[in-house]
Amino acid sequence: MSASIPGLVTRTLLCVDSISSADISGRFYNLYLEEPARFQTIKEFLDKMGDFFDTISFPQNFFDFRYFREENKETAVRSAAPEWKKYWSESLFDAEKGEQGTFIFQVRYRQRAEWQGTLTWVEQKKQAPFRSALEFIRLINAAFGGAEGDMTGWTDQSAGGG
Repeated sequence: MSASIPGLVTRTLLCVDSISSADISGRFYNLYLEEPARFQTIKEFLDKMGDFFDTISFPQNFFDFRYFREENKETAVRSAAPEWKKYWSESLFDAEKGEQGTFIFQVRYRQRAEWQGTLTWVEQKKQAPFRSALEFIRLINAAFGGAEGDMTGWTDQSAGGG
């Protein structure tokens, strides 16, 4: 397998299965994850996505922690480039749906300890860029008519070049 990074390695399908007053739960799929990752809270989702990015070393963090004590250095060493084994076909993005909503997102950068990328709301055919995990959460919240329920940031996918 090629050691180069596949172009859409961070393209991820987010299936929201339930919504509570302040949280969502569901599952997410990535072509390079062996099985769907389930989450019960948005924080758990963010943690699992961050772990996935760290595992594949992409997108790389803009900065990384430095360690000066020997016992910490071992945990800071990254593993060799991962084997890029695809577990799913592209048809996954059409086949799986969330009970409450479905989103496709791609994180392009992780700068200033934040995510930057694009989010597509499948059912409404809308797209929005995000510059942070908080903005990502705000967009999801707005999609479900949350307290910030305005649709600022969302554009029609056809108009946004989607």
